[in-house]
Amino acid sequence: MPCAAASFSDWSYESRVTFGGYDRPGTLTNLPALVMLSSNRIAGFSYDQFGSPADGADLRFAASNGTDELNYEIELWDTNGTSLVWVQVPLLSGTSDFIRAYWGKAGAGAPPYTTNGTTWSEGYLGVWHLNDTSGPAADSTSNNHPGTVTGAAPAASGQVARAYQFDGNGDFVRAEVTNGGS
Repeated sequence: MPCAAASFSDWSYESRVTFGGYDRPGTLTNLPALVMLSSNRIAGFSYDQFGSPADGADLRFAASNGTDELNYEIELWDTNGTSLVWVQVPLLSGTSDFIRAYWGKAGAGAPPYTTNGTTWSEGYLGVWHLNDTSGPAADSTSNNHPGTVTGAAPAASGQVARAYQFDGNGDFVRAEVTNGGS
């Protein structure tokens, strides 16, 4: 769900982001989709183009119309490789659908929606990326349901980023319900 109408005329760089792998008959709405940023994936892309290359605070996404700003969460920011960003895509119905990425505006700060769980607002009770190396597994939603990992060991890498290795022998994640939620 778009967070606001915005103008991106002050951003120096723009790129289309496509989702070529979706070929199902149904339409998905407000789906958090993984966007991978790197020079290997986006022609002409460079972290040096960012106004804030250390943390990507000037990164923005918009719907295909270029004005409806989209919620997103940075899972991993890696200026030496591929950054992983979950973007709440408003509509995905086929391989021709796209959103827009913008970057390159000095002085732009990261919007609150990048860390407040809004990206996962469409009914997600909890989202655990499991890239924590110790302590509880952080919940990316606004529900604040940390997970306790039992029996699994942190692994160097997983399908998306860092992960835990579950061997199927008594390993699990227990989500702790807090604030009276369920």
